[in-house]
Amino acid sequence: MQPGRQETSPGGLSQPDSSGQDDAGTERPGTITLRVAGSWPADQLNLLGRFYELTTNQVSTLGHEDSRGNHISLDYLSAYESDLRLVAVPLAQVQGVTDEMARAWTAAGNWPDLVLTDHHSAIQANQLLDLTPYLADDKRLSADKVSPALLSACKTPQGLLYLPWRLSVPVLLFDPLAVPDAAVKFDQVLSWPEFVEYCHQLALSTENRLILANPEILLPVLPFGQDAQTGWTGWDGSRFDFTSRDFTSTVNALRHLVSDGATSVDKTISYPEYQAATQALLQDRKVAYRAMDSGQLATLTGSRSAVQVIPLPRTVDVTSPYPVNVKALAVSKSTGQPDLASQVAAFLAADPDALYLQNRLEPQPGFFPIIRDREVWSVFLEQTPGRTGALEQLPDLLERPAPGGSFASDAWPALQQELAGPSAYRLLAETAIDPVTQSLQQLWDEKDG
Repeated sequence: MQPGRQETSPGGLSQPDSSGQDDAGTERPGTITLRVAGSWPADQLNLLGRFYELTTNQVSTLGHEDSRGNHISLDYLSAYESDLRLVAVPLAQVQGVTDEMARAWTAAGNWPDLVLTDHHSAIQANQLLDLTPYLADDKRLSADKVSPALLSACKTPQGLLYLPWRLSVPVLLFDPLAVPDAAVKFDQVLSWPEFVEYCHQLALSTENRLILANPEILLPVLPFGQDAQTGWTGWDGSRFDFTSRDFTSTVNALRHLVSDGATSVDKTISYPEYQAATQALLQDRKVAYRAMDSGQLATLTGSRSAVQVIPLPRTVDVTSPYPVNVKALAVSKSTGQPDLASQVAAFLAADPDALYLQNRLEPQPGFFPIIRDREVWSVFLEQTPGRTGALEQLPDLLERPAPGGSFASDAWPALQQELAGPSAYRLLAETAIDPVTQSLQQLWDEKDG
């Protein structure tokens, strides 16, 4: 028997009890505990656990505000008597569980029931449960509510080990203080050719102004080629191909901006020197555009929050997938409540009311829902600093989300760090790119082999 099922939750309709414990300070008989390793503080998990059972039991709030996640009284919810307790296992890493944690938990036989992660790891995956038997018929994950491509990209040969929970996306930030004379209004999403041409024109019309601060960050996500098939340049669905026409077109497009002087890339300085110079330019607000993952938007404070945020310009093919970074929930094999843990994961990830409540408890600007619900999306977009009319079109762009190889290969995180860093800088700065692409290919094949 599990909490959250009407016939097995005798406390569901009883009077509110704020502690979840009896008078002696111990758990009530019948309480079920799930340990959750993630970004939720203990007090938030406490409310989310109560809300899960309340909504699953379809309990009325008895005269209080209605039970929807964006309206329910938090005081009432904190007093709601629940047989389910979600206990926080705090993670130091924002991304989620690390391999070091996984090894320690495995050695101690102490895996949490639910864990948050942002990529596949064989060390971690060996301890994770295939969610397919528990969520195969879950209506919250149906094709009209969650992109099948997103769920498919998070499957492994061992099954659905990862349930997407949040998305962040590469975005461009436009700083109006860097080019005060430019009349720019971001109502529509440009195509990549249109954007590159605009950068050239902006560079010609603004004396001594740099247009793009960190083009190397765009290298993994700029599918400039006419035949671009994915949202991650060079990724063919199973491996990276750095000799592909798509990848070569991307490199050449960015090198064109470099040769025009629209970026701060300079082959006469080292990558660390370039990084320091770029940071100084951004600090002094002398560059029109910079690239950033939307999950970092919360770091923009003060006057920097005045920047305008736009999605990556679209590819020539308007149906091309859009690159996303995924944070996912997983259930450990050692859980004593696999069905309940799976249902709680789906609730946190795909239930609109649970999303509303999580957003109320702790807004996370730049992290977006995995579901297609436009009302939910509207709430998440409203909290995004610097949002524009173009950014409001992000849900349409994400009809074909592309997580790349983040849940397909152990090598993905290390390669992305390399590809958006020193190797990308060499591809943009050095005269000959073939030696760099060859070394990248070797790096990928060795790590992925």
